[in-house]
Amino acid sequence: MLILVLSFFALMGCNQDKDVTAGEKNAGSKNSDIKKSNNPMVVSVNGIELTENVLDADINRKLEPMKAQFPQDRIEQIKSQMRDKFIDNFIIRTVISQEAKKKKVLVSEKEINSKIAEIEKSLPAGITMEKALPMNGMSVESMRKEIKFGLTSNKLFDTEIKNDTTPSEEKI
Repeated sequence: MLILVLSFFALMGCNQDKDVTAGEKNAGSKNSDIKKSNNPMVVSVNGIELTENVLDADINRKLEPMKAQFPQDRIEQIKSQMRDKFIDNFIIRTVISQEAKKKKVLVSEKEINSKIAEIEKSLPAGITMEKALPMNGMSVESMRKEIKFGLTSNKLFDTEIKNDTTPSEEKI
């Protein structure tokens, strides 16, 4: 099951500027009952909630740099499509993050910095990281979170593949 989820995530190529910890902030807070009445929950995954306000803020943050490229009458349709993808991504990221935590899969700052250097080298001439990030609706912090999540999920996937035993002739 986990391998299926990981494969799905890899195929989706998640770009979402979303960290599961944003949902975790809503879970278990002292004012959670008050927040729930003004900020309805969209989905809950193993106790981690994604609320309407967080979802709307994420969609608007991602859509803002691209708004001028779309006709105004299509913005609501685009938001609806983004909403579905953000919810799916939240579910997948939460499950993967929790599984990585459970299996103690860690990524070092050195690995993150190495990946950033690799990305910087691959940028087209004249484009710096400082220019590229805002064009993609990202900050340095969100990029680092995305890289950390990507490296973590890759390590988790590799761990699962290595632990997967080859089926016997009888099972085949």
